[in-house]
Amino acid sequence: MVRARRMLVNVVDNAVKYAALHGRIDIVLRGRSEESGYEIIISDDGPGIAADDIAVALELFGRVGGVDDPFAEPGIGLTIAANIAAAHEGRLSINSVPGHGTNVVIALPAEPAASVAALQERVAAQSGTGLMNGNQSTSAA
Repeated sequence: MVRARRMLVNVVDNAVKYAALHGRIDIVLRGRSEESGYEIIISDDGPGIAADDIAVALELFGRVGGVDDPFAEPGIGLTIAANIAAAHEGRLSINSVPGHGTNVVIALPAEPAASVAALQERVAAQSGTGLMNGNQSTSAA
């Protein structure tokens, strides 16, 4: 859960930095479907990112903007957020129009497959179906 919090903090922090003075930031949680999970959409009305620069913004130490950028930082926040989304079997994407702001969409599954498989294995092991549980094995008689 700490990593998911870090993912959101990194994206929201960027939105706060780049939103226009007294600008608007929206955070929306939208369920897609029970099977396909949900999306977290963080939108701001900042300067936006050119299409060619979106890939750069997602690279480690990738920075978009000029030398006079008052928010210049190492350029790791979005990379970390994208990696955390991927670790949760999701993805982070950026949609932006220069001069009109940026939308960052974090799409996550309802339940990551690895978590579901681990839970199913634990339940099966505890019910004596013969699956391995750590170093112990149980078998039905």
